[in-house]
Amino acid sequence: MRKTKVTKKALASSFLALMLCVSMLLGTTYAWFTDSVVSGGNIIKSGTLDVEMWYADGTKAVPTAYEGEGAWKDASTGAIFNYDLWEPGYTEVRHIQIKNVGTLALKYKVQIVANGTVSDLADVIDVYYLDPAEQIANRDALAGKTPMGTLTDALAGMDSTASGVLVPAGKEGSGLKSSETITIALKMKESAGNEYQNKSIGTDFSIQLIATQWTYENDSFDNQYDANAKLPVAQTIATAVVTSDRAASFTVSDAPATEETTTQVDITNLDSVSQNDTLTLNVKTQNLETANSRFTVAGNNSAVAGIDLTLTNSSNEQVTFSGTATITTYIAKGLTDVSVAYNGDGASPSLVSYDSTTGKLVFTTTHFSEYYVIASNEAYLYEVDTAYATLQQAVDAVESSATVVLLNDVEQSSAKNNSITVGANKTITLDTNGKTITANLSGGTRRLIIDGGSLTIKGNGSFVSNTEANNSALVSLYKGSLTVNGCSFATSNICIAVTDGTATINEAIFTAKAGGTGIYATGSGAKVIVNGLKYTCDSDDNDGPGACWAINGATISVYGGTFGPYPTLNEATLAGEVTGANYTIFDYKNSYKYVGGSNKGSILVYGGTFYDFNPASVNDTWGGSTNYIADGYTATETSTGVYTVTKAN
Repeated sequence: MRKTKVTKKALASSFLALMLCVSMLLGTTYAWFTDSVVSGGNIIKSGTLDVEMWYADGTKAVPTAYEGEGAWKDASTGAIFNYDLWEPGYTEVRHIQIKNVGTLALKYKVQIVANGTVSDLADVIDVYYLDPAEQIANRDALAGKTPMGTLTDALAGMDSTASGVLVPAGKEGSGLKSSETITIALKMKESAGNEYQNKSIGTDFSIQLIATQWTYENDSFDNQYDANAKLPVAQTIATAVVTSDRAASFTVSDAPATEETTTQVDITNLDSVSQNDTLTLNVKTQNLETANSRFTVAGNNSAVAGIDLTLTNSSNEQVTFSGTATITTYIAKGLTDVSVAYNGDGASPSLVSYDSTTGKLVFTTTHFSEYYVIASNEAYLYEVDTAYATLQQAVDAVESSATVVLLNDVEQSSAKNNSITVGANKTITLDTNGKTITANLSGGTRRLIIDGGSLTIKGNGSFVSNTEANNSALVSLYKGSLTVNGCSFATSNICIAVTDGTATINEAIFTAKAGGTGIYATGSGAKVIVNGLKYTCDSDDNDGPGACWAINGATISVYGGTFGPYPTLNEATLAGEVTGANYTIFDYKNSYKYVGGSNKGSILVYGGTFYDFNPASVNDTWGGSTNYIADGYTATETSTGVYTVTKAN
């Protein structure tokens, strides 16, 4: 049930996985899995993703055509390796190709799972992997090659590292390809003795090829909009024979089969079937990456894992039982207050045990369904597959680069989470996951600090403050970088403060409560880029300086966003400026001008929509006027009191 870390290896494992499925099925068809859909062919389509697999005779030159004698053959039309009389010295060679025939770049992962016992026959089959593909015309041509290992070695390495990326045809270049072609040879060792007769490598094999979009195509900003695209849910199948006491045990493993990738299911009182019947258990598991968005959980909790179980007979009919099923699997480590639940009728599952050190989970149920696991932890680290009691503990645990996911709402107080700091050499993505971080801290306290590191905030969560003390910011950038990709901020103090470094706001909602400020930038090293921001205030009792405040040489560049509409205020002017005294400010309440100071900040507007405020002509209390519009841009009144800034013709 646990997701293993992904590290890139040679594509040998990928192609061998694709090939072994059909070779070990001895002529039967094989299946690929994407999401929870099983297909008997070689083509996986998910939206506009389209992948094909082809094979050709490895004793001939690598084909260039897809039709005619000796050309590539569609692997969905027949077995790649179709021979069941292997003997010492027997060799088969195949060219294998995977093609991206869709319109989107994709990343893929290939897994192979043996259903049944893998015998020692795999120990005496050598695997040769040739990249790039080349013709092996005779035995002498293979004699000079060194095998990459035995079939046992290949199976042991066939985990999530069997992966790759492919771009669409016509987009090749800079090391990127639209297809991968290699040559695989299997040879049974001449030294294999009689003890290897009448053996097979598993009863059959299931192959899983899952794909999702890759960071290649660009939107208006960059190619990172799908950087966090997750591979679909893994699915595995196991079979078991009903015993004389109407029980059955199933062992399902992701490859390689280790304790932490294995799910054990033991069922009693299978009254609807007979002794010696063969049953099939279909298992779909979700770790936090996929379970989090798949399950609806009461309250504001998040599912940290999920598992879906289906039991069928040889006629593909669902099988019920009157006894108990005991499920043993592995989920994230470090969880507290663990419980197992499901959304449906019938008896709830019962937790037997959970080991926070290993992540081993045992629970029982009287029926099969989609189950999910919840816990009381505040945060989770993908990279180490571990949950932490508090957000601060999770951030402190990051050594260099990591994604921290909120599992529950977070409170910042003097007792916990009172000094969350992203220090130097740390690059953290904070996935707020729709949760709320509430700051209950005294005045002057910085709630979330970036001090030399890099922080990206995403996930449509909320940052709020329940205190009204001045000079407190929900997020403070002392040094480093901050990127906001979709969250809301509400405070009577400061939403985001920048002292040194670059803050980029791509998508956010700022609500200034009484006296609150949106962006507060101070110092010549402070730079703020606003690409998308919805800013407003919630009352007419606002004494603070408003949406953007640039001080002491700081710069704020506004490329997009909406400022307003505002509530009905007592003052006629809803926006203005304060200059001098080192201040340059968008103000939502009054027009000000203070004389003094020589190092004002800078605010330039390149885009956005402004209510009751024309950024091209801002009147101040001393009769002057300021134009915030950048050179080459213009402000147009699109409706009464509403101004939109665009590039000038």
